[in-house]
Amino acid sequence: MGLRTLQADDLRQLSVWMKNADDIARYMRAPAFWGLVATEGDLYKGVIIGWCYEDEVEVIDILVHPDYRRSGIGTMLLDGFIRLAKAAICRLEVRIDNVPAVKFYEKFGFIQDGIRADYYRDAAGFCDAVLMTYRLNTAEEN
Repeated sequence: MGLRTLQADDLRQLSVWMKNADDIARYMRAPAFWGLVATEGDLYKGVIIGWCYEDEVEVIDILVHPDYRRSGIGTMLLDGFIRLAKAAICRLEVRIDNVPAVKFYEKFGFIQDGIRADYYRDAAGFCDAVLMTYRLNTAEEN
């Protein structure tokens, strides 16, 4: 399995199992867009998208095909996203009630460094976002 830069041609294959492939197409038009796809042969197993600014990246979304979750693909995507961009800092936000995601990011080395109150809205109401930061040099010292 390998990682490569996400291309517009990949969206057709990803849309088979992703709900937001159209959103990704819009993001891809931005100059700061950065994305990777995890593939094995013709199988698309995951994708990570975000922004890349000089030595900093921001994750918008990590999506792993349901059949391949909990197999290390998310970690591989996140690690590649940071290292291939040569970023010293990675930032993201995640729903406070998405406990598995928060734990995943903390295990990777992210620290919680803020809250955005009532940031996410869905049918159930509002939910806070946890702001998290990963600093490459700090993580490597631990």
